[in-house]
Amino acid sequence: SRSSMPGARPTGGARRAPAAAAGGSADPGAGYKPPAPAGSLEVEVPGRATGYLMGKGAENLRKLIQAANPSPTWKPGGGGKLMVRLELDQDSKTGDATRKATIQGSTEEIREKLKTLLCEKVKTWQEECQAVAGQEEICLRLAMPGPVMSHLSQDRGHFVKSINNSPGIMMKSLPLEPSRSAAWDLRPLVMVGQVDAVLRCQRTLLEHLRGAPQHLHERSAERLLGGPLP
Repeated sequence: SRSSMPGARPTGGARRAPAAAAGGSADPGAGYKPPAPAGSLEVEVPGRATGYLMGKGAENLRKLIQAANPSPTWKPGGGGKLMVRLELDQDSKTGDATRKATIQGSTEEIREKLKTLLCEKVKTWQEECQAVAGQEEICLRLAMPGPVMSHLSQDRGHFVKSINNSPGIMMKSLPLEPSRSAAWDLRPLVMVGQVDAVLRCQRTLLEHLRGAPQHLHERSAERLLGGPLP
């Protein structure tokens, strides 16, 4: 619906931050995302695909930019140098399975061309990683007792590496991040991938953790009952 306020402009579907009260400050809320800057385009890409899109030393991104604008010259109405900015990896905090790529600079036509090339690159990644057509990417966040989670780093992290070598899944163990609870020792673990792959990974993870040494389970139980943190 249109705003009844004079001079109001449409927001393009983005959530608007609430207006600040007199003498106070606006609180945009946890789900608020600022709109794209003027003269830019945004596209959502799978979080697991960002390494593939960037390449070593961002080489793949540079090739896409070169393909979209092979002869960069100044043009009236241009927006400066063409570039792509990838959103920081926030899946362990927000649960997002996708990341935002912002295309800035040059002209609208060239930005649209680069957006198309990015989407084509994502499709190639989906084919190469055997993604199931039509199945969305999800992010599953778990909070694991610290002592049991240390079992994942055994044998130089062989278990985590074996999971990440499986198709359709990426798992990140974050034992060095602060506990998610002030009273209990709970460390974050994140799985990102297609639904079937995430569910398989969850079952495999639980089976692996059941095989942890008994003293780790006992220490975990102590921590969950409010025992001392290390």
